[in-house]
Amino acid sequence: MMRSGVGLFVLGLLCFCSSVFGQGAVEAQRGVLIFCDDPSVQKAVTSALHKFNDRLTTGYKLALFQILSASKAENGSDSVYSLEFTSRRSECPAEGSKPWTDCNYLPTGHRAPISCNATVHMTEKETDTKQVDCMIGE
Repeated sequence: MMRSGVGLFVLGLLCFCSSVFGQGAVEAQRGVLIFCDDPSVQKAVTSALHKFNDRLTTGYKLALFQILSASKAENGSDSVYSLEFTSRRSECPAEGSKPWTDCNYLPTGHRAPISCNATVHMTEKETDTKQVDCMIGE
C-alpha cells in the first residue's frame, strides 16, 4: 500500500545543503546550517507541508521533493528552523484525508518542482509551523 509512497518520501529526503545557497538565510536568522537529513529537519519539513496542505481547498496536496537548505537557531531549549525545499503536486486531492506522506506524485502534468520556504518552531514536546509558503503557479 505504501510501496511507492515510501520511495517518494526517501527520494524527498535527499538534499543538497550548500553554504553558498543558504548563506543569506543563516546570517539573517542567526542560525547555523545543519544537515538536511537530520531527523529534526525532516520533522520540521513534514510539519510545514502538513500545514500548507491543510490550507488547500482545491487541487492536489503537495508532497516533498527535495530539502535544499536548513538552518537552526536556538533559544534556550527551543529551536527555530528556517527551511528551503521543493515539493511536487501529488495524486491526493486537497480535501482528502490521506496524508501527503502516503501519496504519489501526479503521473502527468505539473511535474516541475515547486519552491517552498518555512519557519518551524520546535520544543521537546511540540512542533509548530509559524510560516510556510510555496510558489504555486496556476
